[in-house]
Amino acid sequence: MLSESSIERDTKALALPQGRRVGQPGHETALRYLRHRMQDLGLSPFRGSSFDLEFGTPEARFTNLAGIIPGRQRSLPPLLVGAHYDSVIDAPCVDDNATAVAVVLAIAERFQKAPLERDIVIALFDSEEPPYFHSNLMGSTRFYEDHCRDVRFALCVIMDLIGHDIELPARLEAVIPFADELLAITGCESHPGLPAIFQAAVARPNGLRVVPLPNRIIGDMSDHHAFRLGGQPYLFLSCGEGRYYHTPHDDLDWINFDKVKRVEKLVAALLSEADRQSLQAAPQRNAIVYDTTGFEIAQLERVFGGHLPILLQHLRLGETLADRDGLDAFYSRLVQIIRSG
Repeated sequence: MLSESSIERDTKALALPQGRRVGQPGHETALRYLRHRMQDLGLSPFRGSSFDLEFGTPEARFTNLAGIIPGRQRSLPPLLVGAHYDSVIDAPCVDDNATAVAVVLAIAERFQKAPLERDIVIALFDSEEPPYFHSNLMGSTRFYEDHCRDVRFALCVIMDLIGHDIELPARLEAVIPFADELLAITGCESHPGLPAIFQAAVARPNGLRVVPLPNRIIGDMSDHHAFRLGGQPYLFLSCGEGRYYHTPHDDLDWINFDKVKRVEKLVAALLSEADRQSLQAAPQRNAIVYDTTGFEIAQLERVFGGHLPILLQHLRLGETLADRDGLDAFYSRLVQIIRSG
């Protein structure tokens, strides 16, 4: 049984007052800690003889960390779970992104004890934050381009900003009284088999209400960017930016550790279902968007239940969701309201 304290312990170890910004002492402290944790978990290096996958320029060096949990049938397409470990400022940056890194380590602990049929790649990315975001030096981009172009993954699960409760303006609190249970997942549209995996995973009790948000509504806001462009089946989990995004107040005080543990259970279920259901590898190596309209409407009805018609009326969108245009209008207005507070 997974120790519940491991997520809190790893999160607190990474919540350095000086942060984990690239080039600063805290970054090296975090790197050493993560390297030792991967070693203690008994992971095997993903490439070569070291977890370290270095990259950069003569002026600046960076380090991704990647290990692997061997599956029982190593010829099968592997799974991947990942998150970035650097911070944007010299502050704890707990939800951006220590909580997600802690979940990745917890997943490694869980499946090291009970391996799946497939290999699981455990990836911790460097240099996700500006000024490297979406550049050629973004850690996940270098990881994918340098080490994974010949790999067809069964599923890639990426996380960012998963530990805080979504906050709504007062006028919506009565309409959505369970905002603290909400979590968004993008990427179901990246493979026609993903909706079935999503549905099977969320059907397992985990205390979350999971919204299948199309990625284009929020854009490539994190490390799933490279995997999406590479045409890999992916899911990106997030609670969005939140009030303390990229501020010194992103500290331990606003983290809901019960929610973080629920996210870990959900990720474990997603990986287990992907392992069992065996997605057919897409022949293309570029991003394709599949129509998931019916699946999204059905899932939203499950998530919001009888609150959905009230919410739609509040957003001036009628009483039902019937097509893609209505879905997109719903998502866009809801995201705008959450971001504006």
